[in-house]
Amino acid sequence: MAEGLDLSASPVLAGLTVADVDEIERVATIMHYDAGRTIFSEGEVTDAAGIVLSGRVSLRTTLGSEQIDVAEAGPGDLIGWSGLVPPHRFSATAVAGEAATVALLKTEDLARLSEEDQYLGRILMRNVASLISERLREAHKNSAALVQQLRSYVPSGKAMSSRAPD
Repeated sequence: MAEGLDLSASPVLAGLTVADVDEIERVATIMHYDAGRTIFSEGEVTDAAGIVLSGRVSLRTTLGSEQIDVAEAGPGDLIGWSGLVPPHRFSATAVAGEAATVALLKTEDLARLSEEDQYLGRILMRNVASLISERLREAHKNSAALVQQLRSYVPSGKAMSSRAPD
């Protein structure tokens, strides 16, 4: 554990006992990233997740050849939740928007702690599921807003189609 590390305010650890949070802190590895540095890339296989301790992290997805910012993570936020859920491939790219410090949590360490303490495992996965659900709701909301914007560009009475004109 890094000296002085305190993850207790992270929403992903909400509901855990002080002893459980201490156990998670003991297995954490502290990583520092300069502004603009890629922390992980969409599609990569992973064996870890992280909790942002300081700074800002931009979460991006690839659209064609372009990277689109879809969310931002700050202190206390979980990044790389894909490391906790099969198939363990990052669903986005994370880039330090400013210098950032992240507590890296290895999947195998969290799995071992969860097996040793099923309460810890249940609460941790409930919180991860809640985070994924919230991000999915936000993605649906953003998709609906985009569809509404696109509809304003379609001439009245014309159906939108993904097919090329004949």
